[in-house]
Amino acid sequence: MTTIGVVDNRMSSLRWDRAYEARDPNVIAAARDFATEFLEHAQRTMRMRLDDRVIQDAQLVVSELVTNTSKYAPGPCELSLELAPGGIEVTVCDSNPIAPRPAPQDPDRVGRHGLEIAAALSEYLYTRRHEGGKSVHARIALS
Repeated sequence: MTTIGVVDNRMSSLRWDRAYEARDPNVIAAARDFATEFLEHAQRTMRMRLDDRVIQDAQLVVSELVTNTSKYAPGPCELSLELAPGGIEVTVCDSNPIAPRPAPQDPDRVGRHGLEIAAALSEYLYTRRHEGGKSVHARIALS
């Protein structure tokens, strides 16, 4: 695991990145813990208070996006978190070029609601393909 932290004082933003092995059975919990550490550090460093709802939403979006990666991507993944003016940017990169799609509407379906949950909690959610895979981007509003 690699952690890189960058603070940009001009923009009042903070970004951390961490690489994971997507097939590691502990990757989802590790990603949630990383998000928690990042948000706690951001509050101390940026001298701000994040609402509990914002923290919980960010943790859940991270969990759902990393869960998709661990299920469907064959190799490593990278989680990037950035606290920027007005929001928390969550990016998950993996080696599977296929964009995630919500499962078809089905009132009897149990499970497979992760992408819908992440989209509902985010200002936006989109996928960008790149050489070697894709990145899924979400933004959680601070207010």
